[in-house]
Amino acid sequence: MLNRRHKAILFLTLVFTGSSLLAGATLNTAFGLLLLGGALAWLVGSRTAKKGYDFSRQIPEGCGDRSESSCVWQWAGLFSLY
Repeated sequence: MLNRRHKAILFLTLVFTGSSLLAGATLNTAFGLLLLGGALAWLVGSRTAKKGYDFSRQIPEGCGDRSESSCVWQWAGLFSLY
């Protein structure tokens, strides 16, 4: 079943694809837009992506009195390849 995020992104995908076809794009380009729009709707509308986004928003809040930007960069430094 599709939620509101799925429906909104799929609607915009159809609008952009139709507009590109009216502007003279080839069918290959239009099909590519449909594929990208479908993949984006699947990613944005999924519960896993929402959980990941919610988790990532909570990370800087646990840094105490430090500013958020330094805390985020310190957290990102854990994954650097130094």
